[in-house]
Amino acid sequence: MYNPTRRNRNTGTENQGFSKNNKLNIATPYGTLKSFYERIGKHHREIRVINGHEFLFVVEETRKTVSIHVL
Repeated sequence: MYNPTRRNRNTGTENQGFSKNNKLNIATPYGTLKSFYERIGKHHREIRVINGHEFLFVVEETRKTVSIHVL
């Protein structure tokens, strides 16, 4: 009897290509060779004390939003 789930015995195996490209790299946007901290725009630093520990936050300005009105 025909079973459609058994049509390819290589599915999910190395023969099919599964787990051959597992380099665990952090994705970067195409066209830029700068690190994330080099692409930070206008920003300021804030030091906050939380539960007795001092944390440094880098706060970047948000982009302007474009509102589209559809009639």
